[in-house]
Amino acid sequence: MNENLKIEQLITAAAESLQKINSTVFRDDQFRCHELELTISQVHFLRVLYEKGTTTMGKISEALSIAPPSATMTAERLVKQGIVVRKESQKDRRVVQVALSAKGKRLISKFMEAKRRRWFEIMKNLPENDRESLVRALQLLVTLMEKAEEEKNHLDQPLAKQ
Repeated sequence: MNENLKIEQLITAAAESLQKINSTVFRDDQFRCHELELTISQVHFLRVLYEKGTTTMGKISEALSIAPPSATMTAERLVKQGIVVRKESQKDRRVVQVALSAKGKRLISKFMEAKRRRWFEIMKNLPENDRESLVRALQLLVTLMEKAEEEKNHLDQPLAKQ
């Protein structure tokens, strides 16, 4: 079999597998969100706050790749629910920052712990050497994708012009 054909077949198989994984993770996340009475967008917002700590709306919108007004709307809903708090920046009073409230910390911790338990159950069903191989392969894939993104190989021309 020619090398290019084999690579194309592997790409198709990998894309199908990644799509199935993504769908399964999304459904599981939706279930967890429903349990916590949050939307997926709200949970993503809370995860950014959990990882970054107190931060600005601009940094949240950048981390989530969403428009600042969308981040602001999500923040307003979470503030009304007592999940997020607004704070004035100590350096510049014109800058408004947001942070997790105690309730927000509890909710995102529950969500993340449920995900960790789910992945633990999945991983413990893989043979040990397959676990390690899977993680190494995923890490390599991430590295290669980040490198390609940096080089912007995939963005040289808009799809419509190719």
